[in-house]
This record gives sequence, C-alpha cells and structure tokens, in this order.
Amino acid sequence: MRKFILVSVLAALSFSSQGFSQDDLEKFYNQIREKPQVQLSIMNGKVQVINIYKQQIMSLHNSQGKSREERISQFVKDIYFPFQDLWDGFSGEKGFKNWTERSWDNIINPESPGFLIPFQVDFDSVFTATATRLRQMTGREPAGKWYLIYGSKAANMGGAKKYRDVCRFFWHRE
Repeated sequence: MRKFILVSVLAALSFSSQGFSQDDLEKFYNQIREKPQVQLSIMNGKVQVINIYKQQIMSLHNSQGKSREERISQFVKDIYFPFQDLWDGFSGEKGFKNWTERSWDNIINPESPGFLIPFQVDFDSVFTATATRLRQMTGREPAGKWYLIYGSKAANMGGAKKYRDVCRFFWHRE
C-alpha cells in the first residue's frame, strides 16, 4: 500500500514546471488563501494528511518586504511551533532554525525545483483518490498520519533517490 501511495504522489509531483512571473506567483498564493486548511481527514479519520506546506507558503508570502532575519524568525514561529512534535523528531528547534537559515535561499526561490508543485497539484484530492482506490483494491482501510512539507532536498524521499533532486517535497508518516 505504501508503494502505491508513493507512486501516486510521485506521479503527481512529476508535473512540476518553472518560469512563472510575479503576477503568476501572486495568483498561486491566492489559491492557498482560498483553501488554507492544513489538515485533511479521510477514511473516517483513519488517514490524516497534514499539509504543512500551505502554512510554509503563507509564511513566506506574508513576510515579504522584511529583512532576511525577520523572515526566518517568522518562518520558525509559523512552522516550527505549531508542529513542534513533528520537528522535534528530526532535529528540534535549534536544528530547524539552522536548517531554515542554511536552506533559506532555496526555500524562497521560485526557480528552485519543486517550488511551484503545491500550486499545480491538489494533494488533498491525490490522497483522497489514492486512499479510496487502496480500499477498493484491497478491501482494507488505509490508516496513518502523513505530513507534506516543503523542503530543500534534505530528505531522501523514502529511498526514491532518482526523485530527490527533482522534488523538494518530502513527507513524514507517523
């Protein structure tokens, strides 16, 4: 089942493209504003999809015009603390802040691979369709908590190394 979900999500990620103008980016940010809910619960609550990337994108957008240090501080406040239990499993607050500072130029660059993926793929629909199809194929209900996070190629995509350099999204499953 995990492989089916992985393949479905990676297929959706492969539609990424680049080269959008600032007006296009503003339009995409507005899409996130219109559908800002971070958590999706499907299969009678057995599958939870936490779209942290939506909060990340809004934090980046809302801090435009501030200094680099102010933007990083705001990003840590907006992203680390609401999901502290997840991030503590990786590196804790200090590690998250160090990662953010090290990766900042890639995180904010719309020409970075994967930057525009959340504007091109409706992950809520992908996970809902995948979970539904899994239930139909196996007769079993999928379960788990999945986190979709915009990153800087720090994760190895669960071993899918050929996608690591293309996709800058990673997820963590509890």
